[in-house]
Amino acid sequence: MRKRLAALTAVGAVVLGGGVVGASNTNPPDPLFGTGPSGSGPSVPDCPVGQFVTLDQSTDTFVCAIETTPVPPGAVALATDAACPVQGDLEVAGADPDGDGPQEAPKTFTDPTQMKTLLECILPLAVEWMTWEYGSLTPPPEWQSESGTLLPLNFYYVPTGVTGGGDSWADEHCVYDDTSEQYCPSDGNIYLGEQQIWADYNDHGDADVYGTISHEMGHRIQQVANAHNPNPDVPNEEIPSENMADCFSGAFLVYAERQGYIDAVASGDDLIDLFVGLFEIGDVLGAEQTHGTIDQRIRAFFVGYNAPTRGVWDCDFYYTDGVTIVPLDSPDTAVGQTPVTTSSPTTVPVPTTTQSVIPAGQPGGPTTVADLGKG
Repeated sequence: MRKRLAALTAVGAVVLGGGVVGASNTNPPDPLFGTGPSGSGPSVPDCPVGQFVTLDQSTDTFVCAIETTPVPPGAVALATDAACPVQGDLEVAGADPDGDGPQEAPKTFTDPTQMKTLLECILPLAVEWMTWEYGSLTPPPEWQSESGTLLPLNFYYVPTGVTGGGDSWADEHCVYDDTSEQYCPSDGNIYLGEQQIWADYNDHGDADVYGTISHEMGHRIQQVANAHNPNPDVPNEEIPSENMADCFSGAFLVYAERQGYIDAVASGDDLIDLFVGLFEIGDVLGAEQTHGTIDQRIRAFFVGYNAPTRGVWDCDFYYTDGVTIVPLDSPDTAVGQTPVTTSSPTTVPVPTTTQSVIPAGQPGGPTTVADLGKG
């Protein structure tokens, strides 16, 4: 992927377009939260099904071309409308045998090969959540989307031992293997590797997987909204986009909690699992940093988690260059009202008490952490 991004530096003739200027995200960069421009590279089109992004050498622009291998070899398409065979908690299969905490209880899933089922239990809720956030899955007209959908074109499961794709813009698919957790901007797909999902689930529980899926869906929204790509030759340019994707994870986790899928209020075990994990993936300050520090990722998660209504609207705060992920004609809901899920009769109650620590754009912040998507 670094080679693929490096190709952006060669596109000197491209006018850096894309994005709609909005008052909510034209503030100066905030180092406390890790906000900033979406990038200094060009926007990359979100190609429709059956096409991929490639670099037209004659014009130095990115264009959509017909795929010769629409299905990445070895990858398995995940259903987004499957019925989940598990009734109840996706993490804990039974009572804690010795009272030492939920991490000691038997797991619902016990083998890496079961991770496809776990993912297909979560994906329908992820689609429902995104539909609720935007009112539909159709991109706002001002984004001039080519794909016509806010969702990735496919969610792919990568079984153990499978590898494929390439690092250049001439390759139809990004590199993927059984450790992948990534959104690929060239083919519009999300890749979820069996071994990495198993490690996340086994070490940190099902909430980690919720966070990973929504983090990568956040990267999809960024592309459809015409965010500029980060230039790999400019240190730290990826950080605002990564922090925004962490914010998406917080928004999805609180949605899942309100729907009863995540039981963070009653026991806190799901968030505790997440908190432990982020200490492992927060980046150290420096020129090689591509994701937020532990502190920034904490704050990003809770910007989305504590949003009074639609968390994605608060995540918009992370870009400062006028690119916005909020529609001009946004179907927002006033604070205190109960938003209704458009794809389900279920309602999403707004909490009557403040759950934590930071309104978007304000200093301060939580002292807990959350493990989110890795790419």
